[in-house]
Amino acid sequence: MKKFAIINTQFEGVHNWDSAPESVSYLRNLHRHVFYVTVKIEQYNINRDIEFILFKKVIEKLIDELVPVIKLGEQEYKKIESCEHLAQKLLIEIEKKYEGRGVSVQVFEDKENGAEVEDGIR
Repeated sequence: MKKFAIINTQFEGVHNWDSAPESVSYLRNLHRHVFYVTVKIEQYNINRDIEFILFKKVIEKLIDELVPVIKLGEQEYKKIESCEHLAQKLLIEIEKKYEGRGVSVQVFEDKENGAEVEDGIR
């Protein structure tokens, strides 16, 4: 039986896709989303060897370290390359810190569209 800790967090951010197809060319422009991040990590025992609240703080700190902030007018936003890039970067850093555990990272735009990367979850 596998056990997992799952955390959710979110942040306001912007991104753009320079090579977006013509039919969605507006995505080439910088645009805002609320990005939702979900991380699932394998637990080794039923007594929660990775505590949810502490793990969430680790993930939020990683996001702050991995995602630059830009200023647009009076507002500051985190600027990501894409949902896929952020999910992959987070997965790599989580695997360094919690070696050998199954990990899954999802990053969604506005709880609508997004990406998932995983390693060791079967």
